[in-house]
Amino acid sequence: MILNSRNNNFIVRFNRGFFYPDIVEKYETYLKRLPLPYENLQDYMTASIQSITFPSLTAETVEQVLYEDPVSAKGGKRPLWYLDRTFKITFKSYEGFINYWVFFDMFFSYYDLDQRDKYLKDINLTFLDQTGFEFLAIEFGQIIMTDVSELDLNYSSNTAEFKTFTVGFKYNYINVKKRLQ
Repeated sequence: MILNSRNNNFIVRFNRGFFYPDIVEKYETYLKRLPLPYENLQDYMTASIQSITFPSLTAETVEQVLYEDPVSAKGGKRPLWYLDRTFKITFKSYEGFINYWVFFDMFFSYYDLDQRDKYLKDINLTFLDQTGFEFLAIEFGQIIMTDVSELDLNYSSNTAEFKTFTVGFKYNYINVKKRLQ
């Protein structure tokens, strides 16, 4: 038996209040006119998530010369210091690129000089086991939006295509909740 992981056994959730109230009001007015199965902007945006890059672990080693021979040893930092504190979420572009414009507006609102919020609300990443039950949950805390990728628009194709865009984030805290009971 080969035990391969399934790449789609995860759920990404934006915590309540992640999207600013004025942006929610602006886009939910438009979304309510469309025949969509989503009740709010948060559900609409969550449904368009295609992938997330989980931060990598990279440890720095310490080099020391001992009797003219170099010797390597593990670094003296706590394990969470070795995590790259950035991640990217890839979204499928919806009709009219509405979900892109939501993040475009979020970026402008977040970096507005009058905006007092230093951080966005938390983002949760949940890993599921083979039966669909939560196996592990990760909470990224004190989120900072760092970038929104470009849109590649052209007139050379009129066919419906699967297009994506990415949004980059940085976090200060990570909380890993293991559900192994």
